[in-house]
Amino acid sequence: MHMKKILISMIVLIVSALCIMLFWHIPLLLVALILILAYVKHRLLPIKKELILFLVIGLLGATFENIIIYSGAWYYPQVFFIHIPLWLPFVWGISGTSAVTLYEGIIGK
Repeated sequence: MHMKKILISMIVLIVSALCIMLFWHIPLLLVALILILAYVKHRLLPIKKELILFLVIGLLGATFENIIIYSGAWYYPQVFFIHIPLWLPFVWGISGTSAVTLYEGIIGK
C-alpha cells in the first residue's frame, strides 16, 4: 500500500464533494475549482495519460448520466446542455483520475 497516494486521493475526492455542495449553483466557479484541484492532484501524483483519462471519463460519465437523467430517474435544477450541468463532466473527470490514483495506492503501484 502506498499511503501518500491513498491519502491525497481521498482528500481530492472529499474536497471535490465539498466544492460541489457549496458551489453547484455557480457553475463557472465550480468548474474553475475542479480544474485547479485536478491540476494540483496531477502535480502531486501524476498518472500515465492523465489528461486523456480525465477527458474520456468526464465525457463518458456525463453521457451515461445524461441517459439516466433522460429516463426520469432524477434531474438537475440548473442545466447547461442536454439535461446536465456545465460542471458535471469535470466532476466525473476528477473522480475518475482520483479513483485510478487511489487504486494504485491500494495495490502499491
